Amino acid sequence: MLKKIRTECSVEIDDVFVVKRLGRSVEGWCAGCGGTATMVTPEDAATLVGTGARSIYRLVESGEIHWAEGPETLVLICLCSLLERAGQDFHTE
Repeated sequence: MLKKIRTECSVEIDDVFVVKRLGRSVEGWCAGCGGTATMVTPEDAATLVGTGARSIYRLVESGEIHWAEGPETLVLICLCSLLERAGQDFHTE
């Protein structure tokens, strides 16, 4: 008798984030992560997690997410720390 074994795998995706690089996100150094990270504007960060820009600034002020100062005193948010704070995993390839 020949016995067949069949293995099935299923993958469930909860959320997918697409960050288009239109000059509003850059790869930069994140001192909090200790490496390079995708940095986005506070407005884009707010859109990604479904909140207002003021909430993002509060997280910056309280030190709950990583940030860096860009050109002309522009605040840039570390996407990895933002998504970690939001309770989501973000993997870069």
